[in-house]
Formats: sequence, C-alpha cells, structure tokens
Amino acid sequence: MIEKGEFINGEKVGEWITYNKTGKLTGKINYKNGLPDGKAELFYLNGKRKLIASFEDGKKEGTWEYFTEKGKLFMSGLYKSGKPSGIWTINDYKGKKNVVVFDYSTNKYILNNPYGFHKDNSIVQNINTEEWYILRIPTRAINEKSAPLGGFIFAGDLFIEMVEVPLDYWDTYVQYDYKAQFTIGEDNSTTFKLTDSDGKNSEDKPGFPFLIITNPESKIKKIEHSKLSKDLLNYKIKEALNFMPPWVYNGSKEVEVNIPYVINKISFN
Repeated sequence: MIEKGEFINGEKVGEWITYNKTGKLTGKINYKNGLPDGKAELFYLNGKRKLIASFEDGKKEGTWEYFTEKGKLFMSGLYKSGKPSGIWTINDYKGKKNVVVFDYSTNKYILNNPYGFHKDNSIVQNINTEEWYILRIPTRAINEKSAPLGGFIFAGDLFIEMVEVPLDYWDTYVQYDYKAQFTIGEDNSTTFKLTDSDGKNSEDKPGFPFLIITNPESKIKKIEHSKLSKDLLNYKIKEALNFMPPWVYNGSKEVEVNIPYVINKISFN
C-alpha cells in the first residue's frame, strides 16, 4: 500500500494517506470535491512532521507551520479565509534565526534576507523510494513584482521539498511541462490554475523547475505512464503548489510560473 483514498466523479474526497515503499507514512491530506478541506500533514522519513496545515473548502485557514528534518520551526504564519494574516516568519534552514519577517497587517517587510537552500548538482533523497537523485537547477528568473514570501528562489527550493517522485516514475524518462497562472489579490489572497505548457519556457518568466537524474542511463526505463498515474502526479504538483508560501501583492495581479517536471531528460549543461 503506497496510497489510499477515494475518488467520486473523478475528484478526490475524504482522507488521502500516502506511504513510501518501506511503509513509512509520508502524508495525510483531506479533500472535498477535489479541493483540500480540513487538516493536512506531511512527514519526513524520520517520522517528524514537515508541514502542518489546514483548509476550508480549498481556502487556507488557521496556523501553518513548516519544520526542518530535525524538527526545528522553519516557517510559520496564519491564514484567515484564504488570506495571510499578521506576522509571517521564515527562519534559516537550520531553524536557528529569522531571515524573513513580513507583517501582512501593514504589508511591509520587517526583515528581508531571502535565500535559497538547494544547489545545482546537489544529492537529494527521494521520500518515496528512499533512494537519491541528482538535482539540476537552471538559471532562474526573479520577478520584481508580486512574488511568494521569501522570493521565487526560496519558493522554488521549497517546491522541490514538497513535490514527489512517485514510485512508478523512478528510473524512467519523464518530461512534463506545466504552467501555473497565479492570481494575487490586493489583500494577498492567491489562487492558481495549473495547465499543460508547450514546453517553450521563457527565461524571463519565474519558474519552479524540478529537474533530476535518478541513475545512469543504463538503468533508466522507457515506459508509457497510465492516465491514472499522470492524474495522480498532477494532484501531487497541485498539492505542492498549495503548500507554497503565501504571496505578497506588489502591483501585478497575474503571474505565470513555469513548472518543468523532468526526470532523466536534462538538456542543459
């Protein structure tokens, strides 16, 4: 058992529970009519929580807390009816000191030293297989207008932490190109729509790239993934986007973000 849940009319409903290949709990997310609703929890391989969050009919609600693998508080803040509220704080990845503090009541940064914590050619463990992959990071554009709290580089690195490589995608060739159209209100409320892209990603647009190499070419399989497999991956990407930091409105109500999801088909040097 690696995933358990119910579909009604093609939409997720009720509690969905995921495990990795050794049976470790990796996530519990509640749904209603295909939208997250209720408590959501993600877990590290050591059993510690990665994220505690909650939704009401798809809108983010209540206190959200992100943690490091050692259990240190990484990022936290409050949502009210889908809007970030009050003070939101991002700590360094060791959870030791504040690097970003934003007050949504005044729409101003109190502290703003955003950073990225993933590097090109880093070795990262995949939670589903417990194996390791090589992470490739291309040049990433930085949007000077409306952007996630902490900026696009930080949010892109958090996306890498939140998104998954399902078991049936490991050691295969995959190149799916998505784009997420974010709509940001002046009250910092945010919605998005995920669609397929033509793969011609503009370098001047921000992106959350997920580009990895799992093994040498001799160990990679060419397979055709089923429609259900692709649909479940689509849900995983939407979940990861839902777990991104809140946005900060800064003049632009519409922001398009490129999301290349590529396994073992890396084409840049």
